[in-house]
This record gives sequence, C-alpha cells and structure tokens, in this order.
Amino acid sequence: MRRSLARLFAARCVPSRWTSHHSSRYFWLPLQAFTAYLATLDAPVADLDQLTAGMWQQWRLSRQNTRFGYRQITTVRGLLLDDPRLSAAARETLARRVLQPTVKEVSFPEAEFDAIVTTARRMFRAAHLRITDNARHLAQWRSGRFARGSEAWLLGEALDCLARTGEAPHDTRVGRQRGRVLARYARVLGGERPEHTWQRLFLTRMEAVALGVLLLAGHGWNLSVINRLKVPQAAPDAGNDRPATSPTTGPPPLGGSSRRRWRPPCSPARPCIR
Repeated sequence: MRRSLARLFAARCVPSRWTSHHSSRYFWLPLQAFTAYLATLDAPVADLDQLTAGMWQQWRLSRQNTRFGYRQITTVRGLLLDDPRLSAAARETLARRVLQPTVKEVSFPEAEFDAIVTTARRMFRAAHLRITDNARHLAQWRSGRFARGSEAWLLGEALDCLARTGEAPHDTRVGRQRGRVLARYARVLGGERPEHTWQRLFLTRMEAVALGVLLLAGHGWNLSVINRLKVPQAAPDAGNDRPATSPTTGPPPLGGSSRRRWRPPCSPARPCIR
C-alpha cells in the first residue's frame, strides 16, 4: 500500500500537476485520514487492488457533511482513480458524483466586528511596544553603551541570548537546577516566566493571531494568504531609523498587488494604532 501511494504521489509531483509543496500537503492530510480508516478494518487492505466498493462507500459515509469532509472525499478519490489496478466496481463507486455541502456563512455584526478589531489592535500594540523597547535595549547593549557587569549590561546580555537561541541563559549542569535561568539574569529579567523571558522579544500565539486579524481587517487578506506568508526578516539598512519593511513573498493578496509591502501597524516614530 505504501509503495502504491508513493507511486501515485510521484506521478503528480510534476509541473503539469503539482507546482508546490502546498499541493502535496493538501492531498497528504486527507490521505492520512483514509489510511488510518483502512487500518481499523477487520481485514486491512494490503494494496489498492484489494479496495472494494463497500469499503469506499463506508469511508465516504463516515465523513462529516462539511467542506472539510467534502475535501477529504474528493482529494482521496482523485488520487486513487489514478491507479489502473482498481476493480471495476470500486472505480465506478469512486467516480460517482459527490455533492458539495451547502454552507451558510454568517458575517459578524458591524459592532461585534469592530470590537474584535479593537481588541486585536490593543493586544498587538502592547506586544509591539514591549518588543520594540527590549529590541532597543539590545541594540544599545550590542553597541557597547552599558558598563560591563551593570544591571543594564546583564539585561542586554540576556536579551542577546534570547535573540540568538530563543532561551534566556540557563543552567546546563546535570541536577535539580538544570534548565533554570541563572540567578543573576533572572534578577534583571524580573523572573523566569515566559512574560519575563522569551516574550520580551517574541509574540505569543494570541498576539500573532491578533496580527492576523489586523491584516484581515486592514487589507482584506483571507486565511489562505495570511497562512502562507513568509515572516518578514530584519536586515541591515543605510542606518535610518524608519520602521523596517519587507516585501511579502506569498501569493498576491485579494484585491491588491504582490508588490504590497508589510509595515508594522505602529512604531515610536509612526503611532498609527490608537
């Protein structure tokens, strides 16, 4: 079965069929669910030529009547139909039309939508100011502005470790203290909890969600566009203090150009979020 599925995948991994890893993943995830179902059968299917019409019908009926269930059925069906060894009965059953479920989409009331955006704006603004403040302290430490061994210098050294490794300086010795933030750094950081350590320079999951809400509300980008955007990377420039920008390298946003540039919603020099 694994070899057969691998051959079907390889046959589609050509420019005329699939042009990105996203396409492969789009088929792979529903196929995982299908093979997991086959593994639960009393008589597991060893290869695709043993797949029966009844097995497929049972799998199809087990899927939810949602867009996700429709996607699972149609993607797996399309892949399996490429195998010439399917029995005539199984092929006929797989080829039957699958009705797309009717999904009623309900928009947020305007007042509720405004409240969601306001909450997201408040959350991301606080995160942006927090990260900007700590990034400024880190830049000053790297430029040698603080006296070595001072509280400000120790904080800068901890931030440098966080920026490079994602972790505060911690004890690596084997024993009870292994993994604990070293005392001198815990003191200047204010503690060992996430809000005292890695959150000084990185967004939490909910803050990243808030950023996604702002991109959706401000630019009209849908989830598929936001989900595939590459994270902007900071790069050296000519030395001005303008907010860093980075071209988006994902697919063109709906109603916009692929040359649109991403800019942080607020900065000390450009307080665009109120």
